[in-house]
Amino acid sequence: MQVVESSTLCSLVSFRFHPEAAKLFGRLTSRITTDGQLWQLYAELAAAAPDNESSEENSKDLKVCQMLQKATAALSQQRGWEKDEGSRCKEVIEVAEKYAKGRMTSA
Repeated sequence: MQVVESSTLCSLVSFRFHPEAAKLFGRLTSRITTDGQLWQLYAELAAAAPDNESSEENSKDLKVCQMLQKATAALSQQRGWEKDEGSRCKEVIEVAEKYAKGRMTSA
């Protein structure tokens, strides 16, 4: 499965289609739990949610952090990611950093 790039995701999903896109990502991540890139995109979509979709800003931040945590876990479950000096190792570290920053701001 080819995953949509995050810049494309943000430009394609307007606020009008945000609820449908969120439902789609919810269904995808419930079926494909081990795709770290999919979890990252879902977190970016949730972070861009209009304020009226989320009852509280803290709950939205917490939800995004949970998705980033799942992305980090899924990416680090790939065999040999820590030995890859290229993009995979860097990707795991970047997602883990986003997760840590999100937790610090939502705490």
